Amino acid sequence: MTTEIEELIKECTVVEYGVDRGFDRTTFDKEKFAQLIVEKCALTLDSMSVPDSAAVCEFGRGYNRALETGAAVIKKRFGVEQ
Repeated sequence: MTTEIEELIKECTVVEYGVDRGFDRTTFDKEKFAQLIVEKCALTLDSMSVPDSAAVCEFGRGYNRALETGAAVIKKRFGVEQ
């Protein structure tokens, strides 16, 4: 498992100390974890775009649009808003 996944797990885990007859209670927010994974996937696509400059050919602009569309489709498919 990657460090980034482990960090997401920590972010979605809540430990309440001594709340259940002196025992600790640990809860994991599955929805939040799924949402964060989807957001990370979409951000990965967004980060792959080529710089927008006059030197970028039509292929580069098309590539960037495809990445943007892919990120939007992923978010929409899983109900994660920007």
